Amino acid sequence: MEDSTKRASWRDWMAIAALGIGSFAIVTTELAPIGLLSEIGNDLNTSPAQVGLIVTLYAWIAALSAWVSVTTLSKLPRRSLLITLMFILGLSAAASAIADQFKALMAARVIGAIAHGAFWAMIGTVGAQIVLPRKVGLATSIIFGGVSAASVLGVPLANLIGSSEGWRMAFAAVAFLSILVAAAIWHALPKLPGVEGVNFSSLTRIASNSRFRRIFTATFLAITVHFMAFTCIEHFLTTGTTVPSEAVAPMLFTFGAAGVAANFLTGAMIDKSLKGILIGVYFCQVVRSCFLRSREATSTQ
Repeated sequence: MEDSTKRASWRDWMAIAALGIGSFAIVTTELAPIGLLSEIGNDLNTSPAQVGLIVTLYAWIAALSAWVSVTTLSKLPRRSLLITLMFILGLSAAASAIADQFKALMAARVIGAIAHGAFWAMIGTVGAQIVLPRKVGLATSIIFGGVSAASVLGVPLANLIGSSEGWRMAFAAVAFLSILVAAAIWHALPKLPGVEGVNFSSLTRIASNSRFRRIFTATFLAITVHFMAFTCIEHFLTTGTTVPSEAVAPMLFTFGAAGVAANFLTGAMIDKSLKGILIGVYFCQVVRSCFLRSREATSTQ
């Protein structure tokens, strides 16, 4: 039975906040190149399409890393593991900032993606290990709130820093933030034991379910389409339209804010009309892709 007199200490909540900032840092690291695609391509003499791989490939490596980490790292003590992963993410961003060739940048991003996926897989249960059951929802929302914050603030801020100080400084800022988060976790997070992970046989059983396979396929396609369009949005705005470069950051901020608003809107409606919402989402993605394609064709004529 829960002890009603027991409360999480300020240090426990500081640890929760540090993990929330950590999730902000890792998602910003993942998405930061979106607002800097053209600048990175010009500096490294690489096409924007190829530079886009540092976002899309990063995302899929991180997803694979998370899947593997759940089955291999779950039993390790959380504190030292999270500090190490956050430190690796910081080093990856720092290496990205000094990369002088696209291959070096890609290598730095791959290392970061592996640590990113592992960090993501490990933080899900930390809130429940620190606070009382009645506060787990709040703790989890703070930890994963960094995701929404990164979409709304991280990408526009990276673009703003990159536009004024260069794309390398944007990565350096993310590296500095990651190291600060690692230090905060070291200071605030208590020593936590690992938890029982999911074994490969369980994942295999899930994958053998035909309904889950259809859901996974639809999700895979939807996320891929979204990342393909979102990754290239900065390049499209600066080359396929008459949008001035200084307007890109506010537009990215608007995009992120719209995504957060959509989360709340669909969250209120999804239980009543899941299929309708999903069809609407896919329809909007098709319309968006057709619009971007038509604008690209017009700009090349």
